[in-house]
Amino acid sequence: MAKKKAKTIWLAAFIFALLIIVTAIIVILAKGYRFTTYSDGSRFIGSVQSGQPISGKIKYSNGMTALIDYNKKTIEYSNGDVYVGEINIIYRTGKGTLTYGSTKDVYVGEFSNNQINGAGKYTYSDGSVFEGNFKDGIKSGFGKFVSSAGETYEGTYVNDLLNGYGEYVSADGSYTYFGNFVNDVQNGEGKCTYSNGDTYEGQFLNNQRHGKGVYTYAKGDSYNGNYIRDVRDTRVLDDNGNYALDDDGNYVHGEMATYTHADGRIYTGYFENGVIKVVSK
Repeated sequence: MAKKKAKTIWLAAFIFALLIIVTAIIVILAKGYRFTTYSDGSRFIGSVQSGQPISGKIKYSNGMTALIDYNKKTIEYSNGDVYVGEINIIYRTGKGTLTYGSTKDVYVGEFSNNQINGAGKYTYSDGSVFEGNFKDGIKSGFGKFVSSAGETYEGTYVNDLLNGYGEYVSADGSYTYFGNFVNDVQNGEGKCTYSNGDTYEGQFLNNQRHGKGVYTYAKGDSYNGNYIRDVRDTRVLDDNGNYALDDDGNYVHGEMATYTHADGRIYTGYFENGVIKVVSK
């Protein structure tokens, strides 16, 4: 008899607890709370209206967590980043501002697929600024970068670096370059001007005059010939970047260069390390 009574009490308690759980679930659902998993593996738990999460916690597929407040247009991430702007479901989409918690860098511009995509302005904590186009958070397309020191790089960016035609102006304006870049470095054909009025037009390698080019001095003189590592030099380099030697141990020269004086005098011949070199041959 006692066992039967105990069993009845346990069953009643179980039913009562079950009713409480069901009631709680009904109340939670009635208030719009949901637990949702999205196609990319991200999950959300919190208040939802018409399919749009309003407030609650997000766990993205990469492990990052965040708190969303749709009415305030904010997403606060566990790493300290804060986004304020347009939101679609749980993703940054449209125009917004992202402030990075670790670096204090700030991006203002367009987003899609939860990434920085489109036109925008990225301000670094040191004061440097890039304004232009982005793809998946990477500088891509036309843009302009101004360093904290005042240097300016403007042109086409690929994989976060200036590649192709671009323009560079030094912080004090004493040096300008218009020409080809490879990974932020002056490489290929280009033209530069100096603060004293001199100009150079020709080939560059790793930010130096290297290869054929024409240097025109403000006083009227000009040099038309080869450069090696920023210096007038008609010698030939071997595959290792060293000066080639002939069988007698003498330097091998390539094409002759021409130096034209402002008064019309012309020298045609060879140069070594910026100095006229008379070759016995």
